[in-house]
Amino acid sequence: MRRALRISVVAAAALALSVGSTASARPASENAGWVYAKKNAASGYFFHVGDDFSIVDKKADGHSAVLEVAFWDPDEQGHYGTFQVWNTRGEGRGFKEPHNLPEGYAVQIRACVGESSDRGNWWDCDAQDIGHA
Repeated sequence: MRRALRISVVAAAALALSVGSTASARPASENAGWVYAKKNAASGYFFHVGDDFSIVDKKADGHSAVLEVAFWDPDEQGHYGTFQVWNTRGEGRGFKEPHNLPEGYAVQIRACVGESSDRGNWWDCDAQDIGHA
């Protein structure tokens, strides 16, 4: 009886270990830190609760603040997307835009300056940071 119990306990432990080793753990949700455009013209942030993206225009230069966003599944090659969050409200004004990204996806952000009349044109991006949805 003891031997049968010991064998079943060992078998259960081995099964648990094998299941745990085949499943890949997703990173915990985490914010990306503040990022800044060159010359401190804009700053942006990713907050993982609600997948909120914030961008603040910090200079009265006639340009918009842009948050450049890339996101991807850390477990699979080639599953990614990009978008921008544009703030056209002017100096000192912030803008927040929520998105619904898949849980565990990596989220990379960079703050930039852009021309809102030509949404394909932004520049002065500087350091980036990465969080997780």
